[in-house]
Amino acid sequence: MEQASWDDFALYFAQEGSKQASAKRRAFLRSQGEEADDLDDEMDAYRMAFLSAYNIMIDWREGVFTLLESLDEQLDDSLFSVEFDYDSEIETATVTLMGTSHVFQHAALGEDGFEQTMAQLEPLLLQIGYSLRIHVESLSDTLTLLLLPDTFWQRADNLFGPAVVKEHFVRTGQTPLETTTAPRTKIQWWVLIPVVVIVGGILYSQL
Repeated sequence: MEQASWDDFALYFAQEGSKQASAKRRAFLRSQGEEADDLDDEMDAYRMAFLSAYNIMIDWREGVFTLLESLDEQLDDSLFSVEFDYDSEIETATVTLMGTSHVFQHAALGEDGFEQTMAQLEPLLLQIGYSLRIHVESLSDTLTLLLLPDTFWQRADNLFGPAVVKEHFVRTGQTPLETTTAPRTKIQWWVLIPVVVIVGGILYSQL
């Protein structure tokens, strides 16, 4: 599986009004067999095509083994390789990274074991210069990931700003859609007594 180049990744964030960036985005769309003329939203079309070409997608029926298999396809064998053992009572995957073996058990998307594996993989991937990020707009039952050299992520932060990058991609271990819940205000029961009395009086007068 082919990895994205820096130029293609930069176009994901590049200014929409730039004619040069626009021409490159349209050229990329054509290379992916997409219609590039008369687009209502060129940026959205480019981002969809970019992710379709380079993402790692895991749906609710899949999990750790699908993730490891996808990483194995994208990374050079000299850096990262995986062997699956489906014959044992407990199915495992052995990842060899820079000559060191790491054993993982299968866990489906949404299970605690999946998140634990993601947390374990992050520092391992950094050892070989890569970083895995979660696409913020992942669907509730599908996880979309993007594997790139860590230098690409650092360069994007420097050029476009961490806030812009985080609008689209967050580090593993962070939820794709973080929501802030306002603190609840505790209402004392005695505050409601006048309201109850007034409402009760109105209802009684109508009888």
